[in-house]
Amino acid sequence: MDPSTLADADVTAEFRKWLPYIAAIMALHCVSIVVGTCAVTALLADLHILRRQCRNFFYLNVIAAGGLLAWSQCIKYGLLLCRIDLLASRSLQYVDALVVSLTVLVMIWTLTSVALDRWLCICKGITLSCKGIVAVCAGGWLFGALVSVPLLLDTGVTWGSPPVYAGTQWSSRAPIAVVQTMLAWACIFLGVATSTTCYYLIRRYIKTTRANLEKVSKGSQLLQRIDASTIRYSTQLLPDAQNFAPAAVADIAPAIRQTAKVDVELDMCRKFIMLSLVSAACNIPAMAWILYELFTGRRALEPFVALAIAFIALEPSLDCALIIHINPGIRNRILEWLKWVSRPLYAKDSRLPTPRISERILICV
Repeated sequence: MDPSTLADADVTAEFRKWLPYIAAIMALHCVSIVVGTCAVTALLADLHILRRQCRNFFYLNVIAAGGLLAWSQCIKYGLLLCRIDLLASRSLQYVDALVVSLTVLVMIWTLTSVALDRWLCICKGITLSCKGIVAVCAGGWLFGALVSVPLLLDTGVTWGSPPVYAGTQWSSRAPIAVVQTMLAWACIFLGVATSTTCYYLIRRYIKTTRANLEKVSKGSQLLQRIDASTIRYSTQLLPDAQNFAPAAVADIAPAIRQTAKVDVELDMCRKFIMLSLVSAACNIPAMAWILYELFTGRRALEPFVALAIAFIALEPSLDCALIIHINPGIRNRILEWLKWVSRPLYAKDSRLPTPRISERILICV
């Protein structure tokens, strides 16, 4: 059926039928807007901290992508509720499809960049400059726009069923639809594979380093328990033993500090892994939905599509909540706004939270 005919004949009635569900999706997007606004305001409350901890731009990129999706959907639903005849607007369909594709690709790009940055910083000792981080974040938007361009050439873009998002008719198997979908999926799978590989290498490196540090620490503690008589006796057989023991004992403090640093790095990686897993889990139903229609040429069941769309709408809220949770500065500032945290949590001579160990590790100091 021609997309325009489909919009004129069926989509209006279907939109009315799914109106309670669409209202629930709109409510999820409103929650995303509130949580994302709190996170962005806390990040931008002091630009000095944002410039000093440049990796907060990664957080800002994820929040901005989720916020763009939520705001665009709320505006779209508001327009459709006021003028339902806009369902027949091809411009609205193309804008909606482009925004959804762009925001998903930006999120994937950013999470992959975070994994690469952590791998370079922890395993290779290479720290990206602030300009490099900003360039990577801006590159995600450029990359998403370029990958989404084929949507403008696809005449089969229309509303799905339920009519919540507009996009390619994967069941049509049109050449441009197949090319655009395969290109987007290649980016998704490459991003997921890269992130998984980076975090695996990081965990292996940290475990190896921690095991070596534990051996050094145990050896140093053993030398500490050697009494003076044993050391004097040892000097008769090995003159260098008296000089070796104090030197080994002096290495205990650096080893302990290095062990603590490795533990914090491992904890930080676990938090980023959790963020990536939540984002991936929210998109798994959508992946199954798209692949089913692409390879079978049939429309997916409406209840399953509705479930996939609900997870997509829920993802920005979960991402923002996790970002607030794993960043102590953002979390404490928001709690202080809500009067759930007392003022002593902040430094006396500064309006900003006192940097904690996890924040110092995050900026690779």
